[in-house]
Amino acid sequence: MNINVIGRGRVGGQLATALAEAGHSVRAVSGHRFMDGGETLAECELTIVSVADRVLEDVAREVVRIRRAMGCEAAMTVAHTAGSIPIGVFGATTNYGIFYPMQTFSKERKVEFAHLPVFIEADGEATRERLWAVARTLSDHVSYLTSEQRNKLHIAAVFACNFVNHCLALADDLLHEIGTDYHAVLPLVEETIGKLHTMTPREAQTGPARRGDTNVMAEHMQMIEDEATREIYRLMSESINR
Repeated sequence: MNINVIGRGRVGGQLATALAEAGHSVRAVSGHRFMDGGETLAECELTIVSVADRVLEDVAREVVRIRRAMGCEAAMTVAHTAGSIPIGVFGATTNYGIFYPMQTFSKERKVEFAHLPVFIEADGEATRERLWAVARTLSDHVSYLTSEQRNKLHIAAVFACNFVNHCLALADDLLHEIGTDYHAVLPLVEETIGKLHTMTPREAQTGPARRGDTNVMAEHMQMIEDEATREIYRLMSESINR
């Protein structure tokens, strides 16, 4: 399939590469240059908008405007890759949807799409079939979600990824105080994740809060100098204990 990908950032760049490796003809377009008029849409079957959430609506509406001016609303499907932006961001148009690969993307690491969950949404059956077909060339894990469902999924992803990573950053800060760093806890992190292949997170939970060991928790909180980190420890412990 001939595909435009607008956005060369962490998601758009890797998505364009993966689509090309899957055999599609891909034209990667800079989001900034597109909005400045320095890049244009090529006539194709699918245009995927993969830009920062703060500018997504503007870019999406511009894609729709240009597509209409080109007279190819029926021929060109448009979709975006954001986890928390609803399908209605494209405005009053047709043949549009969502193409959301749920993963954390970094420019330093190549993401393998083969088993990566891809979630789609569409304004109609024909659009759904097109997005599903493209997603299946990348991944064997493709699902259909509404915007409301995808937004809740995105919240879950924030807890599972962004908040977990931030907790590891806080652990790294604490470990620097004793002359080491986060590498000291990597075996612990790997075993924590490994257990989740055979048990639920609730079953896998361990630690002083799980045991109700208030003496240990009180001592820990006294030792944490940073007030914000201490409050996070308290709230997390209370949540686990509940």
